[in-house]
Amino acid sequence: MIRANNFYAQLIVALMIYSTQLHTAMPGKVHIFNELKTTDEDLSACSYSSWYQIFNENVVSPAKLIEVPDSFIEYISKDSIHLPGDANNNIEINHDNEYSDWSDAEETFLDPSENFSEFHSRLKDVITQYSHVAPKLNWSAPRDSTWIMMNNTMKCSSANDVYLLLNSSNYVAHDLKLETSIKYELVLRKWVEMNPALEFRCFIRDGKLIGISQRDLNYYNYLDSLKNVIESGIKKFLEETVSPKFPLKNYVIDVYFPRPFTKMYIVDFNPFNRSCDSLLFTWHELTIATHFDFRLVTEHNPSRFAAKEHSENQVPKDIVDASLDSAAMAELAQKWNELMKKDEP
Repeated sequence: MIRANNFYAQLIVALMIYSTQLHTAMPGKVHIFNELKTTDEDLSACSYSSWYQIFNENVVSPAKLIEVPDSFIEYISKDSIHLPGDANNNIEINHDNEYSDWSDAEETFLDPSENFSEFHSRLKDVITQYSHVAPKLNWSAPRDSTWIMMNNTMKCSSANDVYLLLNSSNYVAHDLKLETSIKYELVLRKWVEMNPALEFRCFIRDGKLIGISQRDLNYYNYLDSLKNVIESGIKKFLEETVSPKFPLKNYVIDVYFPRPFTKMYIVDFNPFNRSCDSLLFTWHELTIATHFDFRLVTEHNPSRFAAKEHSENQVPKDIVDASLDSAAMAELAQKWNELMKKDEP
């Protein structure tokens, strides 16, 4: 979680309240913190099981889906997690990154997977079949909790790996709080090695591609020379394969375009919403953009690396970016001051 100091906290609250009032008074105007609502239709279309059936020939790797029982949702939603294991090796992990052996005699032999034994068994069967899996729920993958894994990736070789990743993820926690009637599913994708430089996030608004961003925010010196090839490939793929079949007009899609650049793969879909990382854009830019833009990390924008990765689900990204630089925060506050004065009667 991002812990802002009192000044930042007060500024965030003030800006959000003012933005809400301004948006209500002048609904036709777009502001920095304008609300982007996610509908049930958005959630349904972007749920993995929905689009996987449509684009199964274009996915990066095969996947198995397991319906999630309520007992498992309760299990991974706890502040700490007791991982299944043998009777003499039970471990509890809490969110302060502390490990402790279970010493209570009455609880030492309790296996939490007994509450979802069928689910646990099916998960282990899939891992046996695929050897290694990358887990996610209907919408979000636990990319923000890979720090807890020995390999710093989502590569899981056991059920406990999966449970630990899901329990530690703010993205997954966000999914579990959604007000939806859609059944939760655990998606277990066969693990494949991907070149992170060739994964791109595409933003579609009103049926039009308005932006492409490099997904991995590291500088790769060869990407600029491939920009035209990548751009034309993505545009063709979206126009010929995705748009005719996908039901939404506003969405975000992650694609993977590996060498020799003959086939495009879909990694994921997300609603067009601030809970999705805008990467090299800001959501303000994406909501008002009138022309297409393709952005790559260059040698000349190293300041972007200072942004805390996976922080966009905590507070509005514009605040996150500004909070990392005192001058940027001051500039943001000044702009809002000017906006307030400008709109005063």
